[in-house]
Amino acid sequence: MKIYIQNFNSVASDVMNELRERGHSFIPIPFKADRIVVWQDVLEENRKMILKAKELGIPTILIEHGRLGHTQYLPPFNVKPLVDKHCVWGTRDKEILLSVGVPENNIYITSSPIFKHIRQKEKHSGKNLLFLPMHWEGDVMENWEVAMALRQMKGFNITTKILEGEHFAERYQNPVISNRQDNERHFKSLIDLLIKTDVVVSLTESTPDLFALIMDIPVIICTLWYPKTCREDERYLNFNWEQFRTPATAKCELKDLEKTIKYVLRNPDELKEERIKTTITDAGIDIKNPTDEICKIILSK
Repeated sequence: MKIYIQNFNSVASDVMNELRERGHSFIPIPFKADRIVVWQDVLEENRKMILKAKELGIPTILIEHGRLGHTQYLPPFNVKPLVDKHCVWGTRDKEILLSVGVPENNIYITSSPIFKHIRQKEKHSGKNLLFLPMHWEGDVMENWEVAMALRQMKGFNITTKILEGEHFAERYQNPVISNRQDNERHFKSLIDLLIKTDVVVSLTESTPDLFALIMDIPVIICTLWYPKTCREDERYLNFNWEQFRTPATAKCELKDLEKTIKYVLRNPDELKEERIKTTITDAGIDIKNPTDEICKIILSK
């Protein structure tokens, strides 16, 4: 079978390797393919391609590229899903798709191969805090304000995980930089930090802190947020972060961040059960072989 596949965030790397081992090939021209596999169906270029594929009778499959990967199906965006089949991480993704009218038989809970990178935590000295700045179209003021607050705190070993080309390294303590398109190094650098982390601080519940929850590391969400556009899209001004927050994380305002960090470090197991539940609902961590599950969906009629 000839397959056109997009590998954004490297989420399809293992799938591509497995399909190649099974004798399938990849081509760069979508309309000559037997299957079209995409990472999203909300941006104009992909939407045009998917609509054309439907005219030609080519099945289209979406592999979820990250946590909150379906936000644009919801208000204030209300983009209509187009692909034939959705491979999603967990039950919460399925609920979102059902709520916007995607038929249940077009939704497949597969989890994601990226979670194979998780390793056991290691013993270490001191209290290690990992700051995960918000991922936006570029670096944002909220990240800097949290970083400045963390600089004033004593008694923690603070490291910051940032993205190449998106965050300004000089603004953060002990920055560790990776590129999202470098699959192995990107995820390895995050896990190398998490295995020696006692608490994570972030501004949104996204993919990196989901890794932390799977590893049973407490996560604190600082609720600081200034409404803003993204890529000149004014609908983001009305974006509601609350609808995506889970019971698995501690939440606080910036002024209470240090107090919350100290409390969480004293009580690391307080949200343990909630963390376990969220690894199922948001990551599908109970799926045994995500790569095989996704391959099945791609190859099925």
